[in-house]
Amino acid sequence: MRKIKFLVVVTTILFVFLLSTISVNAEILSVKNAWILHDDCIVVLRDNGDLLLGDSIDTQTPKLLAQSVKEFKGKYEETTFGERDRFTGIALHDNGDVTTIDYYIPNNKLETKTIKANAVEVCLVKGEVAYVDGNYTLNTITDDNIIVADDIKNVISSDNSKAYVISKNDTLYKIPLGNYITAKAERVELMTNVKGCVPLTSYDIMILRNNGDLYIICGDDGIPTRIGSGVDEIDDISRCSHTPYCDIMYINNMGELFHGNSSPKSTFRKCMDNVKMACFGYSCQKYIVTNDNVFYSFSQSSNIEVNSAPTNKYSGVEKIYLEDRDKSLIGLSKNNDFYLINGKYTSKHMSDVKDVIKYDTLGEDNDRYLFITTSGELWGAFSDSKAFGDKPASPFLTSFCQKQTVVKINKKKIELTAKIQVVDDRSMYPFRECLENMGATVLWDATNQIAIGEYNGNTIEFPIGKKEYYINGVRYEMDTKSYIDESIGRTYIPIRYAAEGLGFTVDWIEGKVENIIDIYK
Repeated sequence: MRKIKFLVVVTTILFVFLLSTISVNAEILSVKNAWILHDDCIVVLRDNGDLLLGDSIDTQTPKLLAQSVKEFKGKYEETTFGERDRFTGIALHDNGDVTTIDYYIPNNKLETKTIKANAVEVCLVKGEVAYVDGNYTLNTITDDNIIVADDIKNVISSDNSKAYVISKNDTLYKIPLGNYITAKAERVELMTNVKGCVPLTSYDIMILRNNGDLYIICGDDGIPTRIGSGVDEIDDISRCSHTPYCDIMYINNMGELFHGNSSPKSTFRKCMDNVKMACFGYSCQKYIVTNDNVFYSFSQSSNIEVNSAPTNKYSGVEKIYLEDRDKSLIGLSKNNDFYLINGKYTSKHMSDVKDVIKYDTLGEDNDRYLFITTSGELWGAFSDSKAFGDKPASPFLTSFCQKQTVVKINKKKIELTAKIQVVDDRSMYPFRECLENMGATVLWDATNQIAIGEYNGNTIEFPIGKKEYYINGVRYEMDTKSYIDESIGRTYIPIRYAAEGLGFTVDWIEGKVENIIDIYK
């Protein structure tokens, strides 16, 4: 009798253990960067090199574009009047290969092609995907033909009228209208000893030299004007083209902030010391963060000076992230926390933030936000911009930083309309969809709040909110609770309990790209 009791106990323990092994690998896959290219095109690069494509920040199952990726460039393209429905891009792999990406959204048609390239950089040249190889050769890819140009270290900017390139000896060239960047293309030398440059307007360009001097070349005369010195990086320069001449602020390596514009007669004056960050808002508002973490904002017409009564002043601010389209909502970092400043109040919106990505030209209705945390989690949020100064809704963890789980029932992949949810490190599945795909009949006891499945003479019951379930009336315990997601009106359960309770076999297959839960008779 004791042996029988012992065997029952051991069998029960093993049964519970096997059920608990479906506690799906809920590891968060760290995100390195993300791009919101359009409201129906989100690209995410994980730290592990996976490049993913989704149709929104809350997409259920992102598409895997490429693996072992370290750099990406992409853009949206208008293929019909008034519509943006084609995405093209290029990815650089760790081994120097490149993958071209062509995604036509209306037909959900995705094409990728990997090329042996010895590439060191990828770029976009006049709308074409391109790469620079280790021999300083630029290769543009057009309809399977590769157009080659030599002696190019970097493509700084390109549009339909011109392109700027830096050669391997740091000489900046302009390639005029109508010429692709080929070996025969005409090159106009602008300046030597160049570290980087940025276009200011359609005609003006700003150049940073290796010695820290800053220059502007206005129009087509090609005559450079020196506007400053001691600048370390091109990112230390902010510009705003909402005025006839481009407004410019730059910070030198002594923390001095200078302000002026791209007019040939402009004089740049020092307006503040001890500055670590400066940027313009939508209508040339000026936002400043000092080295002692004080934030100042100035209207377009006011002077940038500490004693000139700024519009807003807040302490403890580390970084400026964004300005809302309503020109009243500012995103700031305080101890890696993301704050929203609107008028006279501040509110903490998200914790542990490393970066914020926003795309604000999706029409008049809403904005999209992505938050990358210091641990690499990718969170998303929407904002209804019809309401003045409305802040983004509560952020949610996106599926881009989770390894995808594929459900197969009798060897057929099931496309779930309600996504799998992870709660307390357990994967929870939509009850009705999964059981009906197994061929079961699903019932709902509204009085007692019990989800019921019937199949081949077996009945399984899940009381909502309890760590228990019943197989043909026999009670069993489980290590999580079934629940109802009120936002979508779906019941969620741990799937292995239900499947095995109805007589199915369940296998869990751990993959590098995705996990598979295989349910079969």
